[in-house]
Amino acid sequence: SLELGKQADLITLDLEEIGWAPLGGQDVYTALVYGVSGMHVRDTMVAGRWVFRNGRYQTINYPQARADLEAAYATLSQQRK
Repeated sequence: SLELGKQADLITLDLEEIGWAPLGGQDVYTALVYGVSGMHVRDTMVAGRWVFRNGRYQTINYPQARADLEAAYATLSQQRK
């Protein structure tokens, strides 16, 4: 149940990308469980905090991650010589 003060775990799905409809008397919940994958997740909330919004992780410092990746690549490239 949702109540004030409780922690919330939830996801939102990009229904525009799913491109399906329940078939043959299938209820929408069954269709979601069997017809949706992680690529359809747009947002994720864990314990009341958004960790993934609009397709981007909120807990990652993207510029720092890129800099770390480039530094690691440079180190590996030098080690191969």
